[in-house]
Amino acid sequence: LSCTICLKWFTEPLILPCGHNFCKSCLTNAWAEQ
Repeated sequence: LSCTICLKWFTEPLILPCGHNFCKSCLTNAWAEQ
Protein backbone atom coordinates (compact mmCIF):
# COMPACT_ATOMS: atom_id res chain seq x y z
CA LEU A 1 0.00 0.00 0.00
CA SER A 2 1.11 3.56 -0.57
CA CYS A 3 0.50 6.93 1.05
CA THR A 4 -1.88 9.20 -0.88
CA ILE A 5 0.13 12.27 0.16
CA CYS A 6 3.67 11.27 -0.91
CA LEU A 7 2.63 8.35 -3.19
CA LYS A 8 5.40 6.15 -1.73
CA TRP A 9 5.32 3.02 0.42
CA PHE A 10 4.23 3.78 3.97
CA THR A 11 6.85 4.77 6.52
CA GLU A 12 5.49 4.57 10.06
CA PRO A 13 1.91 4.18 8.83
CA LEU A 14 -0.94 5.71 10.81
CA ILE A 15 -4.57 4.67 10.45
CA LEU A 16 -7.14 7.39 11.10
CA PRO A 17 -10.51 6.57 12.72
CA CYS A 18 -12.12 6.92 9.27
CA GLY A 19 -9.87 4.12 7.96
CA HIS A 20 -7.51 6.19 5.80
CA ASN A 21 -3.77 5.40 5.99
CA PHE A 22 -0.91 7.89 5.77
CA CYS A 23 2.78 8.07 6.63
CA LYS A 24 3.28 9.56 10.07
CA SER A 25 5.59 12.26 8.68
CA CYS A 26 3.20 13.17 5.84
CA LEU A 27 0.27 13.54 8.22
CA THR A 28 2.33 15.56 10.72
CA ASN A 29 3.48 17.92 7.96
CA ALA A 30 -0.03 18.28 6.54
CA TRP A 31 -1.43 19.18 9.98
CA ALA A 32 1.42 21.66 10.61
CA GLU A 33 0.67 23.51 7.36
CA GLN A 34 -2.96 24.16 8.33
